[in-house]
Amino acid sequence: MRKSLPVAAAVLALAGPPPLAAQTPATGDALAEIATALTRIAEVMEKQLESSRLDLLMRRQDFSQRRLDRVENQLISASREVASLRQNVERSEMELARVSDMEEAQRQGWDPVMLEAQIESMEFDLEQTRRRIAELDGKIARLEQEKALRERELEDWQAFMDREISGLQ
Repeated sequence: MRKSLPVAAAVLALAGPPPLAAQTPATGDALAEIATALTRIAEVMEKQLESSRLDLLMRRQDFSQRRLDRVENQLISASREVASLRQNVERSEMELARVSDMEEAQRQGWDPVMLEAQIESMEFDLEQTRRRIAELDGKIARLEQEKALRERELEDWQAFMDREISGLQ
């Protein structure tokens, strides 16, 4: 029996390594099903990845739109304030012209000293309002530039999204 053990080992060595798994038709079918399932999983994951990418692009576009909206709201607010201040300047200038007419003021019984103080106060207020208008005019110019920049940015994102979506079809 001792001699038969080395002989059996030699025969097995000459026969080569045993097959990993004997493939039967049932095993081959199972492997094909696994391969098909893996392919489907890969396709689903690709679609989810593309969907996530498009979602991210849409969020970026939405962010750009909100930035543009914020600038537009600031521009509207500043423009309204300037319009209101300009109306105030017009009314104040007319009132100042009326009060500055010394003869008319004296006929209405105004004290000249009080009248002079009133005129100085009105002129000071007018100057302050004009300065504020100048500040707002500068702010409006900056906001208009920023608005143009944000509009171009949004258009670029929209064009990019269009190219991405058309590439998917």
